[in-house]
Amino acid sequence: MRKDNFIYLSDGYKLTHWLQFKPGTQKIYSYLESRGTELKKADGSDYNNTLVYFGSSYYLKRLTGVVLESWMIEEAAIFAEAYFGNKTSFNRKEWEDLLYKYKGKLPLRIKSVKEGSVIPLKQVLATIQNTDTGDFPWLGQFIETYFLKIWYPISVATLGYGIRKDIEGSLIRTGSDKSVAAYKLIDFGYRGVSSEESAGIGGMAHLLNFRGTDNLMGIAYAMNEYNAPLGVGVSIPATEHSTMTPWGPGEGELECFRNLLEKYPNGLLSVVSDSFNIKQAISHWNDLGDLVMARDGCVVIRPDSGDPKKTTEYIVNKLWERFGGHRVLDSHVRIIQGDGVNHISIPGILTNFEDNGFGADNMVFGMGGALLQKLDRDTLKFAIKCSYTEINNQPINVIKSPTEINEHGEEVKSFKKSKTGKLKLEKTSDGYRTLSSKDNPGEYANAKDEVEVIFEDGVQYRKEEWEAIVNRVK
Repeated sequence: MRKDNFIYLSDGYKLTHWLQFKPGTQKIYSYLESRGTELKKADGSDYNNTLVYFGSSYYLKRLTGVVLESWMIEEAAIFAEAYFGNKTSFNRKEWEDLLYKYKGKLPLRIKSVKEGSVIPLKQVLATIQNTDTGDFPWLGQFIETYFLKIWYPISVATLGYGIRKDIEGSLIRTGSDKSVAAYKLIDFGYRGVSSEESAGIGGMAHLLNFRGTDNLMGIAYAMNEYNAPLGVGVSIPATEHSTMTPWGPGEGELECFRNLLEKYPNGLLSVVSDSFNIKQAISHWNDLGDLVMARDGCVVIRPDSGDPKKTTEYIVNKLWERFGGHRVLDSHVRIIQGDGVNHISIPGILTNFEDNGFGADNMVFGMGGALLQKLDRDTLKFAIKCSYTEINNQPINVIKSPTEINEHGEEVKSFKKSKTGKLKLEKTSDGYRTLSSKDNPGEYANAKDEVEVIFEDGVQYRKEEWEAIVNRVK
């Protein structure tokens, strides 16, 4: 069983769906949406009401050109007989007909909004339908499994977008230039994800909002997949505990700090400072204040344990005694918090700074698992659902409208209710709205659709460039 077989880019049960459609089915039209959010603020309210659409060009590359070959069908037929325990579940003949008729290309039309667009939740983002009017109605939903994974880069980009707004807001309120926000959240997530592909996809999604990263795979993906420029992601020299602890505590740690200041006389330098005792470490930094101030650059002091809010509050107050300025520490010193950092703790730390008279520019944040790994398809409640079909040349609007039993034993409508009809996303002076050919037929007919063709019959029609995507996010 070869992993590069296109027929395996789906859930196993979808191999049996060709038998399940109503006789005479010619077209299946489906759409992608986020049905809400599970990201919450500290007070329990929704963290975001918009998302950043990103990733379609990356996922379309696997669908473009000749993707189906005869060996794939032969292998899949053998596999499916063992998998299902029979020879009849797998539609070998239709796969062979598809190969013969379209020479290995996919008769599909995929439309989507432009990458980098900031769209309200619960709106149509993309649509998929088969273009063959007689056969293969199952094909669009067959690739649902593959294309739906776009939830991941969208979720990372959306999370970063919300954090960027939080940081910018605090910078503005405390009198700093909001443009420095681009360097205030560093991607520490490479070691916390499950694969190189996850690191690459999530890492490049992070770079839509921030430039700071230690995830080299994210930079590589952004440059290779979207033609991002060299320098799209940046970092600085930084220590870890293995380079610090051999020096020992007390005077050893003091000498370690002194050595770093001598070895790196210029530029930015990040130093983890909780190897033994954070209070003593901050005392060492204050003792070395003259050397710090003599550098042509900034030392970024990193705690890595304890309560993030209390720890950073302690550090900024102590550093203020030696490096104080007007709300913001002297430019030779900053603080980076990389432990316990997420979309709730970041605004909490910044609010605490504001309440104590300190500016947001004092802080930099590093985010790992919470940035790239503590997300799933339900974070933004993503789904692809069928909303329209054609059977025996008759158009039919379809809908999923389930009910649920609540905690009181009452039957209520589920949030999983789907849209119906063919869909358009219209951009108005008040924002975006989804129009249905069933529910809004007149408006639907006259509306300009922001969901545009990006793929048809094996050809990718729109491949986004990095700078254009970033500018849309901004």
